[in-house]
Order: sequence, then C-alpha cells, then structure tokens
Amino acid sequence: MNKIMNDNRHAKKLCNGYFIYILLFVYFVLISGHVYAVDESSCKVCHSENAVEHEQSVHAELDVTCVTCHGGDPSDPDSTAMSPEKGFKGNPSRLEIPDFCSRCHADRTIMAQYGLNVHQLEDYKLSDHGKALYNGDTNVAVCTDCHGQHRILAVSDPRSSVSHDNIARTCSKCHSNKELMDQYGLPSDAYRDYINSVHAKPLHGATQATATCAACHSSHGASKPEALAVQNVCSQCHSHVREYIKNSPHHELAEKGVMSCESCHGYHAIKSVTEQKLLSACVSCHERNTTATEVADNIYSQISTTRKDYTEALKIVDQLEFERHFVQDLRGRLEEAKMGLLEAARDIHTLDPRRVEERLVITNAVVDEVHRREEQYRESRRTWNIALIPMWMFILVLSFLLYWKKCKDESED
Repeated sequence: MNKIMNDNRHAKKLCNGYFIYILLFVYFVLISGHVYAVDESSCKVCHSENAVEHEQSVHAELDVTCVTCHGGDPSDPDSTAMSPEKGFKGNPSRLEIPDFCSRCHADRTIMAQYGLNVHQLEDYKLSDHGKALYNGDTNVAVCTDCHGQHRILAVSDPRSSVSHDNIARTCSKCHSNKELMDQYGLPSDAYRDYINSVHAKPLHGATQATATCAACHSSHGASKPEALAVQNVCSQCHSHVREYIKNSPHHELAEKGVMSCESCHGYHAIKSVTEQKLLSACVSCHERNTTATEVADNIYSQISTTRKDYTEALKIVDQLEFERHFVQDLRGRLEEAKMGLLEAARDIHTLDPRRVEERLVITNAVVDEVHRREEQYRESRRTWNIALIPMWMFILVLSFLLYWKKCKDESED
C-alpha cells in the first residue's frame, strides 16, 4: 500500500513539473510575441547595442529602420529573418558603402523632403578619397568613418562627429595617424597645426565664423587644392584680399600659380601676418636691403607707429574716464579709428605704402583728437587750481584773524 502511495506522489510531482515547464514555455512564447508586437523588430533582440545607437540617430527620427538599410523580415523571430528570400542585404563591405548609402542619399524624391544635396556620391567619386577607394584602396575614408554607422546625427547637432566644432577632430582620426599618412606621403601633423592656427581660435568661443577642414577641402568632395585654386578657396571668406592682390606686384605671380596665400600665411598652421611679421614673411622670398624689403619696412613703420599711438590713446581715455570726465564720444571715435587700422592691415596685400597711409589718416586724426581733449582737460584743471589759490589764501587769512580774535578775547577775560 505504501509503495502505491509513494508511486502516486512521485507521478504527481512529475505531472506538476511538466505542467510548470509547459507554463514557462507558454509564458516565454507570449512574452516574445509581445516583444515583437511592440518593437516590430526581431533585429533588436540580437543587435541590442546597435539598436540603442540607432534610436539616438536622425535616421530613427525619420523612421529609417534596420530594414531600410539591411532588408530582411523584422517580424520573424528566427534566423530566416536574414534570408535572401526575405530581402536581407547584410552589411556592405567598405568598397560598397558609398553606393549603399546613396540608395537614399542620391534619391531626389527622398532628399527633397529634407533639403539635402543629392550629389554627395558624385562629389565623393571625384574626391581624393573616392578615387582611391574605387581603385581598390579600402584604407581611405568612407561614409561611416565620418558619420558613424548606426548613431548618425544631423550636421546641425553639436554632438555630431561632422558638426562644425567636431569635423576637424573627426578628420584627425585618420590624418593624425602617421603610419597611415606616410603611405600617401601626407603630413600627420595637420590637426596639431590647425588647432594652433588663427582659424581654430574662434572654435573655443561663441562664434562659428571660422574655417574648418571642410571649408577649405570640401566635405564629400575632399581634395587638396592646387596652387592656382588656393586663392579661390581662401577668397570664399577673404574676398576683399583677392581684390587687393590684383593691385599688387604679386598679382602676376599669383595668376601663374608661382605664389599664393600659403606662401605668406602657411597651410594648416595659418597665422596672421601682422606688420611685425611682415618683413620675415617677405625675406622668405626676397633678399634684405632690396626694394621689396624697403617697401615692407615702410609699411611696417607706418602701421606699427599708428598702432602704438592708438594703444596709448586708449589708455588716455581710460584715465580720463576714471577721473570722471565725459569721454564717451572719444571712445566711439576710437572704435572708428580701429577700423582704419584693420583696413590698413588688409591693405598690406597691395604692398602700396601710399594706400596704407591713406587708411591710417582717420586713425591718426582720432588719436590727435584724444591728445587735444586730454590737454584741454589738463589745462582746465590747471586753470581751476590757479583760481583756487586766492580762495585758499582768503580762507587762511580769515582763519588766522578768527584765531587771533579768540586769543585776544581770552586774554582780556
């Protein structure tokens, strides 16, 4: 009897165990079905990390899904979701990536919705990167190297790898790799030079009005500008300088490509050629004590003298303001005078001392006005101090008489 009862209890335990397994199986089937119903993508189950990155991208905002790029059936929880029969395309090779992305980005109907250029692929194929890639060199940059793979952000997003403030750092991932750059005979210090240049400085402030890699080399059509093209590239921002050079002795040489902007300013480590550096820039091509260096000395002397006088005038106005004189009009005039200095610095490109002198006329006039006003205030103070002498003498005499009278009254008492 006991044996039968034990067998019944054992059978009951087995039934309960199987029942629990069946319930768990049904539960997971229902849960997994719920996941697919909610996410509508079996891709996220296996590729969760990529899914998280994609959800942060501009593609996710625009309903560009895994299937849009890779194909397949996201409602299928099995491996058959990635079968060719269901349109699965898989991951493109580096050689295939530009054409892979252009399926949408070269489609005028799609890109017109967002105001995006549809010629990126055409530009890329003409770039140094594209030419090398389509010749079989897969070491060069492709779309994903710059934009990322799944977490692709809009260019206007400050977090984007291709935003204005980040593009130079993105380019440096390859262009600071000495081993890689040596293969192409390119410098690996371009980024280091750039961040110390006059172009990079505004990046650390509030303004974006400065040149990045893409501004000079283009973005998708990235290439190194030839000598004749450099002045055209620079004149996109410095249009006035091109006009100045047309009136200079350098014009003919610039037209022939013998010299260009970088001859004086350098490449990536671009510095402002101020009047202090003018002579050193000139002697890189011209010998000292020649007509060319005499012109440089003349221009340097004019601008440096005026700049020194202007700085002194600023200090005078600050002192007069500290002494509570009304000098707001002079401060405004000095701002106008500053423009004269800036224009004179630009006119260095003409290499015409007379033109530089004309630019400095207003600045020198304002400086003279500051000195005249200072002299007027000083003269007024001297006059006032002289006028106070009789008053102080009267007060002293009156004080003496009052004191004398007090002493006399006390002695009589």
